[in-house]
Amino acid sequence: MREQLPENQAQLEAAIWLFQHEVCSLGKASQLSGLSVYLFQSVLASRSIPISYDTEDFREDLNTLDQNKIFQKTS
Repeated sequence: MREQLPENQAQLEAAIWLFQHEVCSLGKASQLSGLSVYLFQSVLASRSIPISYDTEDFREDLNTLDQNKIFQKTS
C-alpha cells in the first residue's frame, strides 16, 4: 500500500516548520508528520525546501531509532 499525506495537514505543516527552523532533524520531523523519511523528503522537494543533513542530525536520528526500538546501538 502506498503512503498518503497525513489526514491532519496541520501535523505535516508543523513538522515542516520544525524542520525548516532546525528545531528537529529530518528523521524526527518525518516521524512527527506521520510519513516515512522518503515521503517527507518528497514533500520537502515539492516545496523547494532544501535538506541539510549533518552529523548532529544523524546522531539524533540514531537516538530516535533507538528509542523506538527500530535500531539498537552497540557499545
